[in-house]
Order: sequence, then structure tokens, then C-alpha cells
Amino acid sequence: MEQHFDQDKRPVTEVASVGNSLSCEKFIEYGISTSLIVSELGTCTNRHACVVYDRQRGYEHPSAITLARLASRLVDSSKQGLALKWDKWTQIRDNLNTIIPEYLKPKGERRTSNLTHTMDILVIETIPTFQDVVLGSFHAKLQSTRGTPIDPDIKAFYDKIRTVEPLMIQKLRKTLIVLREDWKGRIARGSQENRQQVQMNPTLLSPRNRLKRSISGLDKLSLVRSVFSGLIVSMTCVQNTIALHSSPTTSRSP
Repeated sequence: MEQHFDQDKRPVTEVASVGNSLSCEKFIEYGISTSLIVSELGTCTNRHACVVYDRQRGYEHPSAITLARLASRLVDSSKQGLALKWDKWTQIRDNLNTIIPEYLKPKGERRTSNLTHTMDILVIETIPTFQDVVLGSFHAKLQSTRGTPIDPDIKAFYDKIRTVEPLMIQKLRKTLIVLREDWKGRIARGSQENRQQVQMNPTLLSPRNRLKRSISGLDKLSLVRSVFSGLIVSMTCVQNTIALHSSPTTSRSP
């Protein structure tokens, strides 16, 4: 498997170092940036499902074993400093020649009768019926007409901080709203770029999710900075809250 990955073997002290000291901000930014790297885990697992679905191949086929081993590494690749070698991956992915399993097709395109494959019967016929019963029971117990109840402890803490530090909460809300809108815009642009890429080369995405959003078309550095700024604001609010509750009680003007 080593031939399929590049690995960052630097110790944490080197990743977060700034001169002779360590930077918490640099370490967090590194963690966010590495988490945004496309791992191809979803595509790998879907292609594995396509290979084992083929009755002529199955779980013991060399391609299935290779994909399973790759997926096991990709699950925690960012934590281990692993980055998939793109040339190796495209060579594997583009030479599979798989068919799309019936159960992975969109609902409007899949067969619903005369099913003979175990996974088709399980996913198309058995699971939906079981799922409807479980979800119906779950929502009935929650009395879903009133909505999912808010955790009382979290709500009490939020209400207390909002009363004590209303300006801090307002600032945090504004920052998170801006961050949310920024993310929505980036996701929309990324989806549009991804659709154009799929039209030019449909093999880029897994059969199950042909319009899967890809982060590769986004400005990663700008995105990291946007998330990082929101994270810093949140950390500052937490630090202020801790300091507030750790200090002796003082009188406050209304």
C-alpha cells in the first residue's frame, strides 16, 4: 500500500513550530487544510461495491482486495499524514470496467421487480420497509409535530451567556452567519464546476453520486482562512466565557 500514498512524517513540533516556539494557530490551520484534501474514500468504497456486485468477481477478486485495502487507509489518511498518489489512483480507478449495481442507481432508474442479487433485495425491498417502521416509531415517541426537543442543558448555558454577554453573542452570530453564506456560495460554485468536469469526463465520479461535490475546484486557501477566522472567533468566545466564570463575581450595571 505504501506505493499508493505519500506520507508527511514530520513530528507535531515541526508542523506547529514558529521559530523556537509553537503556534496553536498554525497547528489548527494545518489540521483544517489537511482535512480539506480530497481523500477519494467515497469513490473507492463505491467502486469496491461495484466490483463485488459482479458475480464473476466478488470479494476475493484482486481488484476488490486492493480497493478494500485502500479504503482502510483512506479512512484515517489525514490523521496519518497520508495523501493518495493521483497517478496511481487514476490507473486503478479507470481500469476497473465495472457495472453500476441496481441498488446504487437513482430510484427512478433502478429495477424494482425480478430482483435476484442479495444486495438489491436487501437495499431496494427490505431496508425501506424496516426503515419506515423504525422512523415512524421514533417520530411518534418524539412527538415530531412539535419538533425535536432542544437539549435543556445546552439551552440553559446559551441563555445564561446571552444574558451576561449579549454583545459577545451578537458578534459570534454575525460571524457565523457570514461564514455560512460564504460556505453556501463556495459550495454552489464548486457544484457548478463539478458538473462541468463530469460532462467532460464522467469517470471522475463514482456511479452512485455523479454530481458529488468536489473540493478540488475551490480556492482551498481562501476557504481555510474563512473557516479559520470563524474558529478563532469561537475560541475567543469560549476563552472569554471561561474567564468570566472563573473570576470572582462582580456587580454589573444593567
